[in-house]
Amino acid sequence: MPIEIEFDSKEVRDLMGHLANRFQKISKKSKEYTDALSKVVIEDIDEHFSRQSGPSGRWQRWSVAYRKIMDKRGKGGNFILTDTGRLRAGWTNRRIEITNDGIVWLNPIPYASIHDEGSSRMPQRSFAWLSDKAVENLAGETIKFLRLK
Repeated sequence: MPIEIEFDSKEVRDLMGHLANRFQKISKKSKEYTDALSKVVIEDIDEHFSRQSGPSGRWQRWSVAYRKIMDKRGKGGNFILTDTGRLRAGWTNRRIEITNDGIVWLNPIPYASIHDEGSSRMPQRSFAWLSDKAVENLAGETIKFLRLK
């Protein structure tokens, strides 16, 4: 025999209403929610550029020939993948796509995927991934989003 509990409390009704509203914003991937997540995603990707590393470790160094070119341009001290800074700066919270499966952060720079995935002429230097710490932070942001303000 099921037990039925009824709360006749304004506070409980308000809490349930708040949670229902916040869960709806999460399921619809509202701008308010995606903005909260974007901060974590973009900071994590930026960290990959700073550390010059992907999920498998450090990025492959420049080739000897490319290092000579960068030295000649006076950019020999640059980080890998930061010649102009456009690739790293291409990540913003305004460049997302909402899909049925989730949220996709986009980088509009045409050569982004070639660097991230590699090619026959370019070593893979993955930057578009989420660290374990970022995944934990996304969970934390979601919990914060659900809280009463």
